[in-house]
Amino acid sequence: MPDTDLQQLLDAVARNTGAVLSLPSAGMLRHQKARFLAVADDGFWMECSPEDSALIDQLIKEQKPAGISFKTAQVKSVFTALLLERMNNYQVNAYTTTSAVRFQLPTSIKQMQRRSNYRVRVPAESEIMLDVWRIAPRVPIRDKPAASSRVDAKLLDISTGGIGVLFVGSNGEAPKVCCEDRLRVAITSGETDIVLEGTMRPLLPGADPMKFRTGIAFKGLDNNLEGRQSLAKLTKIVGELQRQEARRARLGTA
Repeated sequence: MPDTDLQQLLDAVARNTGAVLSLPSAGMLRHQKARFLAVADDGFWMECSPEDSALIDQLIKEQKPAGISFKTAQVKSVFTALLLERMNNYQVNAYTTTSAVRFQLPTSIKQMQRRSNYRVRVPAESEIMLDVWRIAPRVPIRDKPAASSRVDAKLLDISTGGIGVLFVGSNGEAPKVCCEDRLRVAITSGETDIVLEGTMRPLLPGADPMKFRTGIAFKGLDNNLEGRQSLAKLTKIVGELQRQEARRARLGTA
């Protein structure tokens, strides 16, 4: 399985992404809504319905795989994985427990593109720089923001519609950002500078308040000439990252 597919699954687990768990039963599939919980040494934990405990125990005993599917902003991923262990009271956090099952990592993942705004991963060694600030509702997006309004963010992936980021707290405090904030997003790649307005996507339940992955959706790229110019610059950056990704895949280093 390509490393990019595995990393996308691990990212989904880290985000506690919602998923569909399909359990084989009497020649049919029993579907249930679930969510990823945490990465394990040899796989990952996933929420399950306590009503299916007997069926899950049987699948574990017989070493039969279950089907799992989940969606991200850009693709739908589908795979099968062996069930290894079930736990009645999996500790989600200090206050919450749930019924959960541990799965082995899959050997392959099938992915289907879901959106026209293809989101491409930004490698750790990339020279693309990101800065994010919280700004007041009517402040022009081009105005220089106060240093105190800056939010520490790491760029994970990018598309012409938005970016995936990791917000990190500091000095024992959680990142000061929420879905209601108006965000000023500055992206620099070589000599290309882009300043955009964005909003943070809602966090999934169970996210770590001190360090969490989420998305920022861009606003107003088709509203005026400046927005269309920014869109053209974004398209160029995304296209170059796609070409780099394709070259790494051909070389077997993706």
